[in-house]
Amino acid sequence: MRLALQAPWKRTACTRLAFVCGLIARVPGAQSLLRGASRRALSCAISPRVVGLTVVAFGNSAPEMAVSVRSAAASVTGE
Repeated sequence: MRLALQAPWKRTACTRLAFVCGLIARVPGAQSLLRGASRRALSCAISPRVVGLTVVAFGNSAPEMAVSVRSAAASVTGE
């Protein structure tokens, strides 16, 4: 059985739709993450400020970590 290729405009539309949905889902996801982390911190007697700074630090490091993991998986060197 032969698979038919999608038309280029359909791929572009699907990509754009997925991008927009990801952007929309990002805000409630981030708010939920911070609320949960703050509750956990308060239950452990940790300052919410420390939790906020930790989340910001992770958010700054995550893209670099993702690129490094993907490069390592593909056996790409930085040379």
